[in-house]
Amino acid sequence: MSAIWAFLNDTAKLRKALIIYWCVVPAAFIAYALLTAGKLGLDFRAFLADPTIALTFIICCMMPIQVALLLLARRCNEHTEKAFAIFAGVQQLVVGNVLGALLSYFLVRSLWWAPREPLGQPHRAVMLGGTALIGFLTLLTAVIGLRVLAS
Repeated sequence: MSAIWAFLNDTAKLRKALIIYWCVVPAAFIAYALLTAGKLGLDFRAFLADPTIALTFIICCMMPIQVALLLLARRCNEHTEKAFAIFAGVQQLVVGNVLGALLSYFLVRSLWWAPREPLGQPHRAVMLGGTALIGFLTLLTAVIGLRVLAS
């Protein structure tokens, strides 16, 4: 039990786990989609015509962008990383990725007592643009997901 507690308080290990998770899930989904499409005799574009598969594909396409933004936030300072981890946790909840939301939550928790510095200046435009893109895609995914569930 103490090993789990130590892991949940180690920022570096949590960051690494989140990055690995955000890299493995898209690769696993792409492999699944390609294998399933081949088994059904469909090309990849035809397989993506299913709304659920298309939404999952969009969510998986956002994950590598989030990896890049998390690494960029880490280069700025811990406060920027914490702010991005809060954003990522909310985003992961909105798209229904519970494990990603939990990992983001524990990353925020491990960074909670980080010194309050101004948000990182060197990469501010890239961070804002990236989070705006992820936010827009998340909103789009949520709206489409709600429409799919309603029909």
